[in-house]
Amino acid sequence: MSVLTPPRLYFKGTMGWNPNTANNNDQWPTYNFPDAELNWEFLATQEPPITPQNVRRTFVPWVGKLKCYPDDDDCKYRQPPAEWNYYGGNNCGFRNPGNGVATVVTGGQLDYGDDPAAPPVIHDDPVVGQMVSILGNPSPFAHSDRPSRARLVDVNPDSFWSSQIYLHSVQIGDKKPSSPFLRGLVPPGMRMHSRWLTFYRNLNLTGTIQIAGVGGCVFQISLPKEIDGLRTLEIQPGGSALLAALQESFADSSTLGVQLRFAVYTTQYFSSGSIRRAIPELAECDAITDPNAKLDCQYKKLVALWDRQLAQNEKPSWNPAISSIVGSFGVWEEGELSSMPSGRLLSPVRTVAPRGVDRQVVLSPAVAKLNRTKAGGGTRYYLSVDMGATVPEINPENVKADLGTLVLGVETGSGRCEEIGSLSPADYDRRHYDATAGIVDFPLPPHLEPAAVEDGTLVLRAGGRTVMREPAGKLTVQTDERGVYVEQGEIGSCTVQVRQNGAPPTAEVRVLLVEYVPEPPTPAANAGQWVRPARGAEVIELETDVLAVEPGSGGVATFRFKPRRPGLPMVVFFPYFPHQPPPSPPAAIPPALGSGKTEIPGPNALIPTAFFTCIRAMPFDDALPYRFLRLWQETHDPELAWRFLYEKVLYVYDLLYPVMKYWADLDLGSREATEAAWRSGAIPALISEDAIDGTLYMPVTRELSAGKRKVFQLWGRLVVDGEPAP
Repeated sequence: MSVLTPPRLYFKGTMGWNPNTANNNDQWPTYNFPDAELNWEFLATQEPPITPQNVRRTFVPWVGKLKCYPDDDDCKYRQPPAEWNYYGGNNCGFRNPGNGVATVVTGGQLDYGDDPAAPPVIHDDPVVGQMVSILGNPSPFAHSDRPSRARLVDVNPDSFWSSQIYLHSVQIGDKKPSSPFLRGLVPPGMRMHSRWLTFYRNLNLTGTIQIAGVGGCVFQISLPKEIDGLRTLEIQPGGSALLAALQESFADSSTLGVQLRFAVYTTQYFSSGSIRRAIPELAECDAITDPNAKLDCQYKKLVALWDRQLAQNEKPSWNPAISSIVGSFGVWEEGELSSMPSGRLLSPVRTVAPRGVDRQVVLSPAVAKLNRTKAGGGTRYYLSVDMGATVPEINPENVKADLGTLVLGVETGSGRCEEIGSLSPADYDRRHYDATAGIVDFPLPPHLEPAAVEDGTLVLRAGGRTVMREPAGKLTVQTDERGVYVEQGEIGSCTVQVRQNGAPPTAEVRVLLVEYVPEPPTPAANAGQWVRPARGAEVIELETDVLAVEPGSGGVATFRFKPRRPGLPMVVFFPYFPHQPPPSPPAAIPPALGSGKTEIPGPNALIPTAFFTCIRAMPFDDALPYRFLRLWQETHDPELAWRFLYEKVLYVYDLLYPVMKYWADLDLGSREATEAAWRSGAIPALISEDAIDGTLYMPVTRELSAGKRKVFQLWGRLVVDGEPAP
């Protein structure tokens, strides 16, 4: 079923992102990602040189100071290495009425319609206007059920393709008597992952969208009816026919729960109400048309604000980015992944040139499902297509690009392409897109048999040419485990789901597993593509290079691996049938097509559409606890023990991620403050492995290796609590 089958709820609004940006090596290779250390080799070349001995005194002034771009010999524009949000805490969430354009339910559907351009959307239901929220874990120290915020965490902070959202629950409305309300918990270990992330989403014809604002992606999470035998999904219809229909679907044994999916696009920087109130002078930058000069102006005023606030002992302001979003709720059906859109995948196969735009664009994927329903005493068939990520915008006002008439068709065994339905530019404009989050239901034409659609290959045509189609063999390989963390000496694993024609394969399918690593290699700035590592330079050792997915397995298989060294590799999945020769993986997979290219040879030709998982081989720190224990046993000197803890563990989070100091009242550079936080029970709870899947885990970036965690725990027990050394 999923959001491709009614009943559905639609919502739209905005989303705020508050990441720390000092670990982004976009211009200056500040951070050594594999080892979770500052990049000492690079920092030693700065003026003055930054070293482990002087880092507490020199790093913060350096990272927050305006500097000439490394490739700008004329120093025309400047930026701080900390970038646009040094003091961010990685929280994120849908906006509410008090902080911008609220994210609310806008309508819904109980059934299909006969005209894909005029769906029967309900706008007068009591749930319409109710706020939608994604929420984090309640704090164990707040003595209330008040949730924390969801958290944005990159598996690889140097990449744009590995973002995750950690969350605890999803909610519609407030739980009041007789009010429409939905609340569901997210299973432990499950999180949202950015899918189909592309920088073609907004064509930015005005040139006013900044930084990564042209990007877009899709997130999804599913809320089960039960977790460990306990009902965790609550719906209170409150007179809402839309919520009642979702609730009624629970009676079907194949219904697992409710699914949430939303598209993120057109991100605006220096635009939140909070930063605008803190820096009213930003209005002076708004009139600047040159994008580099405008950013230079904004950075100058931002750095001046931070300097003034620090001098006055105030909390440095957050500078969140704000994105547009549209989304939907639907029924989560058995066999569907929790975090990845299910259905028949339409991937881009060639570029398209929008009317009035002098560039070729790669469209983002869509998913489709053939549905049937009883109507008028008979059976009607509909092909429902989620195009929520497909058609790009052209400007900050989110006007849709004109791709001409879009024709959805199916290539049959006879070689013909039969039209299923079409959309004119007016049918997929912003108004229609917002109304249904890009989901379109096409009634099957009377002359087209459902079997022909099931057996054929779906295509999308624009300008008379096929621009999207189902992949070879109609095979896909996806996983809910898009971010896998593995420690030194551990065996990691990842479970994948193979689908043929959107369903479990009925014959054996093989999956070639290929490791890729970022290029240029970390910690160099601007890692922009994947390459296959040279033999002997692999980050992980795969237990097998080929998975055999047998019929009867539900299309599910698991592969295992162990880390050879710390690093941030990706494993890309290449599906094929046993009677076919194995695929020939490319040497490199870029984020976009090269100049002048129009053909896209397959889903794994580009990062945004590839089948893959991101792996974080954690720093190899297993020896650190033994070194700390030996130091303590030989000296029993609390000051030496503190210096070891700070220099080997805490300094990164104290200097690179200062949110703890200014927003959580925990100065990780202060022995006294850290000891107090240990005694209170806060640190033991927040660094525990039991908390690692939650939104309150410390550090939020998930870079604390098992070895460093053990050092922290030994310091607390031996030095602060006074336990005898083992």
